[in-house]
Amino acid sequence: MKNLLILNILLMMTLGCSSTAPYPYQVWSSQETPRTFKVNEPWVLVILDNEGSIKQRLTVKFTEAVADSCSSGDWRVLDVVNTYPNGSDIILGEPAYYLSGAALIVDLSANLCDAGYELMGQLTLVGVSGEHYPVSMFGGEKEGNFYGVPVYDN
Repeated sequence: MKNLLILNILLMMTLGCSSTAPYPYQVWSSQETPRTFKVNEPWVLVILDNEGSIKQRLTVKFTEAVADSCSSGDWRVLDVVNTYPNGSDIILGEPAYYLSGAALIVDLSANLCDAGYELMGQLTLVGVSGEHYPVSMFGGEKEGNFYGVPVYDN
């Protein structure tokens, strides 16, 4: 009887913690990719720390070239054109991106298994915004937000 009571308590705790609400990434993936997103066009990504200070600014191009990645999916090469400040402590390997609808994941070390650094956000008509965090076999804590906009040459 005691074992049955413990089993019921564990079951209630487990069910009480589950959620049927979709993750934001799932919602963004179901949305159409904004027409303003184009490959081989320059973008500026600004990565902020948790206090809102600029940690890194990247000028990038989203390419059509297939990337090496430890993650499943259609990963493409992210060409980092410029970093400010020069050099980057968050780019440890080969950067790549994965686009699904309006959901964008940028892995700044896509070819390094369990040692990546991801930016995950939602594309809109004016740009992208989201969160960034290290990725490892032990998970990763959010380290801040990021924002990005296409750079148009007129």
